[in-house]
Amino acid sequence: MENLRITSLISFEISDKCNLQKLHPKCPINWRKYKIKEKHLNKDLIVKTIKQAQENGFIGMVAFHFYNEPLLDIDLILQIIDEVPYCKYLLWTNGLLLDRKVENNEFLRKFTKICITCYDIKDMPFFQALKDYYKNIEIFNWELDDRLEIYNKKGNNEFSCKKPLFEIPIDYYGNIHLCSIDYNNSYNIGNIIQEDFLIY
Repeated sequence: MENLRITSLISFEISDKCNLQKLHPKCPINWRKYKIKEKHLNKDLIVKTIKQAQENGFIGMVAFHFYNEPLLDIDLILQIIDEVPYCKYLLWTNGLLLDRKVENNEFLRKFTKICITCYDIKDMPFFQALKDYYKNIEIFNWELDDRLEIYNKKGNNEFSCKKPLFEIPIDYYGNIHLCSIDYNNSYNIGNIIQEDFLIY
């Protein structure tokens, strides 16, 4: 990748697990097929890829989610942040694994921005308390959706989607996706475990 200056987000799927996957059978994490599933991402490869992206003009944010729950691997994420501290980081989470004692979540300050998806309105007071305390949090009130049907939706988009120009999602097995909606990796771009990130 010769110039990543317009890329605003690189997302690494830090694992292939989510704490809600049993409660959300229509989530693609339960059904998707991977183009390549031989080896998975590790700390050293993620750190190397972030540094390569920065060398090629990337000034956006790095995230650790795709269809996984990043808080299941928060220790690994914090190790990556410690190795590349001069970067902006985004945490997108369902928030259910955070300590219910608000002040016990000090690691949240390491992130430039935090997005919490609230799936149960009963959790909203806790999430609001976190937002009031840490300030770098945005809360989304969503329902568990049916993203499995994304490939069956009909209709034409009159305006071309610009998302692939600004976001690079990389799944747990290193596959680069055209878009975060394309969970089955229909458009095969490459794999950062098999080949160096810089060649794409």
